[in-house]
Amino acid sequence: MNCVDAAEYISTICDGETIPSSAAEHLGICSECQITLQEYLRIGVELRRVASLEFSDTVPELVWAKRQNQLIALWKKGLKTMRIPRLAFVVLIASIVALASSLVVVRMHARSNQTVVLLSMKAGSIKPLDCALSIVNQKFQQCGFLGHVQGNVFGYDIHLLSHSNGRVELGIRMRQWPAKPEIPVNSNEIDTQPEQHYWFKPGHTLKIVNPGLPNLTLTGIWMDHVPTYVGTHEMDPGPEALRIFSPILLRGNQVAGEMIGGMAKIKKPDYSIIIYYPKEGGYLIANSRIEGAIEANASQNRISFEENGQHFVFVTGAPITRAQHVWVLHRPNFHPGAFDHNGAYPFISLEALREAKPGIWAPTKPMK
Repeated sequence: MNCVDAAEYISTICDGETIPSSAAEHLGICSECQITLQEYLRIGVELRRVASLEFSDTVPELVWAKRQNQLIALWKKGLKTMRIPRLAFVVLIASIVALASSLVVVRMHARSNQTVVLLSMKAGSIKPLDCALSIVNQKFQQCGFLGHVQGNVFGYDIHLLSHSNGRVELGIRMRQWPAKPEIPVNSNEIDTQPEQHYWFKPGHTLKIVNPGLPNLTLTGIWMDHVPTYVGTHEMDPGPEALRIFSPILLRGNQVAGEMIGGMAKIKKPDYSIIIYYPKEGGYLIANSRIEGAIEANASQNRISFEENGQHFVFVTGAPITRAQHVWVLHRPNFHPGAFDHNGAYPFISLEALREAKPGIWAPTKPMK
């Protein structure tokens, strides 16, 4: 019995009913489930306390009246005689809604329309990153990461291969480079690594230990849709940071490329964000001055620039940077390589830069 399976018995035991011995044993030893159990009991006690305020010490005179619908009568009574402070009542209702929502989440695995696995991935000491994988939509069956982990450059690529009986089969490739490699980092090299296959059940934890590489820990839940956000929770990008979230590229008044979800963030001058759109190629965006790049205006969630007499605007789902200017380098022949062999879908990732001249950076990959 795990936390996901035991959660549905919390309300049952709080209602005074018996539950299976396996669930009772789990609730007795699991600290997280005990916290949920105590919270559920606290809300029940508070509800009974509020209800007790409605009783009067005197016996009212009995008056025969036409019986109303009980639900409507109780609602009207609550409007007239509620004695609990409004703020406390709002907090109480919010707690009930939050608890109910959590119970719905852990029960979702039993529903037939759960088609998306929302993974939370943690490599080494970095913050967990989110990845949504759909078993029905091929646009959301792959995700990856490239960044600094434990002093080195580390990257991984995850594919959704198949699914069966509430589990998903994942194909995972990983690669690590020294912090300052003699040869510039090429994310395509991840594709040359052997692919390891793992079966993962949402609600459980998968720990992947490979000698010489950071440990990779995966958790996840089932969902019935691809979430509108993946990987970002704060509106402010932070000092010296550049963040691109769910970007849309406008050429004049026309949409040249769009991406639903997906996020990349950098804080160091020797990295850029690469955005790829089919038929458009790749766009390198950085806070650092890039050789041959266009200086673009940055404001809130927009990056605007001119190229070949045409006006372009990147519109994103969150503020991009605190800076007023960024640099954009268009690479029409860029191909996403390891992350999409056919180049049929939008793609966002990080790309390392090399210092070509003092204060001027250049891509590590050959220009085309």
